[in-house]
Amino acid sequence: MIAMCLLGAAGAAGNGDVSQTQEKLDKLRARMQEVQARLGNEQGQRSEAEKRIEALDREVSALAAKIHGNRQQQAATRKEIERLDRKAQDLRERLAAQKDRVARLAYSTYVMGRQSRLKLFLNQQDPAVINRMLGYHDYIVAARARTVDQINDWASQVAALSREQQSRQDDLRALEKEYQSEQNALEKRREERKTALAAIKSRITSSTDELSRLKANESHLEQVLEALKKYLAEQQSRRVVEGAFRSMKGKLQFPVSGPIVARFGDRRSTGVRWDGIMFRPRDGAEVRAIFDGRVVYADWLRGFGLLLIIDHGDGFMSLYSHNDSLYKQVGDWVGAGEVIATVGTSGGLDEPGLYFEIRHDGEPQNPLSWCQRA
Repeated sequence: MIAMCLLGAAGAAGNGDVSQTQEKLDKLRARMQEVQARLGNEQGQRSEAEKRIEALDREVSALAAKIHGNRQQQAATRKEIERLDRKAQDLRERLAAQKDRVARLAYSTYVMGRQSRLKLFLNQQDPAVINRMLGYHDYIVAARARTVDQINDWASQVAALSREQQSRQDDLRALEKEYQSEQNALEKRREERKTALAAIKSRITSSTDELSRLKANESHLEQVLEALKKYLAEQQSRRVVEGAFRSMKGKLQFPVSGPIVARFGDRRSTGVRWDGIMFRPRDGAEVRAIFDGRVVYADWLRGFGLLLIIDHGDGFMSLYSHNDSLYKQVGDWVGAGEVIATVGTSGGLDEPGLYFEIRHDGEPQNPLSWCQRA
């Protein structure tokens, strides 16, 4: 799984010779297979409840992503309905103006005595007057015909717009129904996850068990980061400006808004220190990239849930974990402030939170030295 995630990054980075790219991919595959084998052996010892947590986290993520897409579709459909309504209203106003014009042209014809071209010719003596009157008569008749044609055309357009609006309204109702169904399924999966999480916690009978679990989780993360470090050292990216991230120290924005419940260096109850910051934002809050970079990991990892890692160049990476849903995939380029995920409880949290780290060459950095509140 990890291998597949990182192979996507290799494909995204490839701008060189095909044979060289293939060689890099082969090396990466071998490295990731080793990491995956080690993690697989450790994860094979997990309880069924822990395995169920991972499966449910993935299901919740997929449902949350569908709901996000549904909302975007609904917003786009509403905008389209509004556009069609504005266009139809504009045509209706034009129709009213054209109908008024037809009325005026009809009145002009009436004022002329509703005379035929022959009568106009016979009733005049001056050739110049005859030509002028015939020309005026022809103009009125032609103008009225063109206006009537325009009215018919616009009336057809209004009718077509009305049908299209109705179709979009039907689409919107279908999306809303689908959204409700997905929302119900999401809530059900979240309840199942709570039950599975409770089963795991009931097995932890001492701080020693908790410490062992935390160390195992940290070991998994370190192995992933080490593999990434070696992989990124082999890659050259033209889109990462050298020194750009370092120059932003103290100026970056935090990835979410919300209270900080654990700071870098704080000790947990087990004595293990935090390598990052734990935020407690609202459930579903948007997670934003702190700086430009490339997504090099976007998957589930034991103890961290749905984890997204961004490479910012010069050995700097930012980590965002316990997400409810990931909006970016490996190989995607992101800009500072771009939404990359939503806050959740994946990985075994009791309540929504975001665990955030900054690393340089694999070593944890204090995010408070790098970021400032918005």
